[in-house]
Amino acid sequence: MELDVLCGTLNRELISRQTRPLNSTETLLLRGIWQYQTYTQIADEIGYSPGYLTNVVAPELLHRLSQLAGQRITKKNCRIILESFVAQSTSEPRSTKPTPSPEAAPSFPNGAIAVNSPFYIARPPIETQVFEELQKPGALVRVKAPKEMGKTSLLLQVLHQLDQTKYHTVYLCLEQIDRAICDDLNRFLRWLCVSVSRQLQLEPKLDEYWDDDIGSKVSCTLYFRSYLLSQLNAPIVLALDEVNRIFEHPTVAQDVLPLLRSWYEEAKRLPIWQNFRLLIAHSTEVYVPLQLNQSPFNVGFAAQLKCFSLEQVQQLAHRYGLDWENHDAADQL
Repeated sequence: MELDVLCGTLNRELISRQTRPLNSTETLLLRGIWQYQTYTQIADEIGYSPGYLTNVVAPELLHRLSQLAGQRITKKNCRIILESFVAQSTSEPRSTKPTPSPEAAPSFPNGAIAVNSPFYIARPPIETQVFEELQKPGALVRVKAPKEMGKTSLLLQVLHQLDQTKYHTVYLCLEQIDRAICDDLNRFLRWLCVSVSRQLQLEPKLDEYWDDDIGSKVSCTLYFRSYLLSQLNAPIVLALDEVNRIFEHPTVAQDVLPLLRSWYEEAKRLPIWQNFRLLIAHSTEVYVPLQLNQSPFNVGFAAQLKCFSLEQVQQLAHRYGLDWENHDAADQL
């Protein structure tokens, strides 16, 4: 059986069950499995790390395919089971046009896309690049794009992948903070410490580390280093979304942004800070005046989201049940 035919059938079956179709990485992995290659051979051929394919992509792919086929699928039996499943699926009568039932009809896209949603469109190679960068000790990754371009959805996808590798992940959106907190450095840093503690399921212990005599920035740093990082035996990935919100409060931003940069620099000096990874997303240019050696926006790995390609627009239209074969209309969108 041709692999392209098989993948097309698998994607139709996945979408019909309200789960996402195979992404480009999973398709490449399946192609390698079809050719009886090892994970290392596949990784070398497509430019991914063997560990990422072996420990993240392959287990999730085989689990999803097992659920679809109704029986356990392994790398060894993958081909024979899927060929049988697809042959059975294609023998059943099927409508030629996607016509989702009213109760299953997707809502108009608005806001972040859920991790397991069939409507998330992968943006290779950015997801993989961000994921692999965040596995580096003391990493700092910056994601920039205008509003409604998918920054939050990408962050959630990457954090979900990191969760599968036993990392501790924290997601904070600065749009959710009260303006009064953003106007006060001490309150902002205490909010940060409490929020991170609670997402890590640790009891907040600010009073044990906060000292007015040394200031809120040093107190916050001690809290992260001596409490949060010391309590956990795996790296912490802190994702700060809509960081541009703090640009509206330049007095606080001029302290907070250099603090984030200092934690990145500390990883070069203190091993404990190598377990701290920072993922920043923002939608505007940085207009807070900072010295080059104080800004977190000129170090680490930068990823900028671009508009969907024509092919990605057509994929999205298809997943929403639109019979859209007009290239001109898709190009306009």
